Amino acid sequence: MATDAGHIGLPKLRLTRTALYLSVVLLLALGAGFLGGRLSVEKGTPAPIFVAVPNVGGMTAQQATAVLMRAGLHVNLAIGASNSSVAQGHIVSQDPAAGTRLRNGSAVQIIMSVGPPISSRAKR
Repeated sequence: MATDAGHIGLPKLRLTRTALYLSVVLLLALGAGFLGGRLSVEKGTPAPIFVAVPNVGGMTAQQATAVLMRAGLHVNLAIGASNSSVAQGHIVSQDPAAGTRLRNGSAVQIIMSVGPPISSRAKR
């Protein structure tokens, strides 16, 4: 009988070890899945809620648009400001001013120079 009791106890011990190993593997898998999910959420976090408006004065309209869009802002381009000191096609002013903090996705108006006033062009 001692051999039967010893024989019966051995499979229970193996079953217990197997259950322990499976539990550890399951916990590791769940932990890895949880951490993987947390990491993927952190990688996909949205852009900041507020962004500082970059200074685009003096840039070409194309350059200014690219800079503002990279900052997460929309662009409203107005054409028609005569300016003798800012070349045609370059930005004369912007609204709001550089450094202003706006919500991501807000619009910035940029005004493009058409060059010097007509009277200045006629004198050349």
